[in-house]
Amino acid sequence: MQVDYDVPIHTNSETTQETLLTMNSTNVTVEKIFSPSSSADNNGPFRAVDENALIFEFCRGGNLDGVRSLFKRNEGSPWDRDPKGQTPLFVASQCLQLDVAKFLLQEGADPHVRCWNRHE
Repeated sequence: MQVDYDVPIHTNSETTQETLLTMNSTNVTVEKIFSPSSSADNNGPFRAVDENALIFEFCRGGNLDGVRSLFKRNEGSPWDRDPKGQTPLFVASQCLQLDVAKFLLQEGADPHVRCWNRHE
């Protein structure tokens, strides 16, 4: 079974243009789409963590076992956000870590959450 994930990796708030990273088991594509802005951009509960938190290091490096371990010990979650508003899903998708991104989505990560500073 093949499952595609569309993960926002950048948004230009002036034009409501989003760059989406589409990942599946065989390829990764980047595309631009236009959509209306959403009031749900930054809503919802989150856990504030340091930008150097282990969860982000593991997501950048594709350390799925490390991410799972943090979740089991309640030392990381799909709702963690750094001072820029980046989430583990954002970081994993930026670094093309498909297995980590899929796990985060299965654990409830919201692919529609955007960074607070949209021009980064």
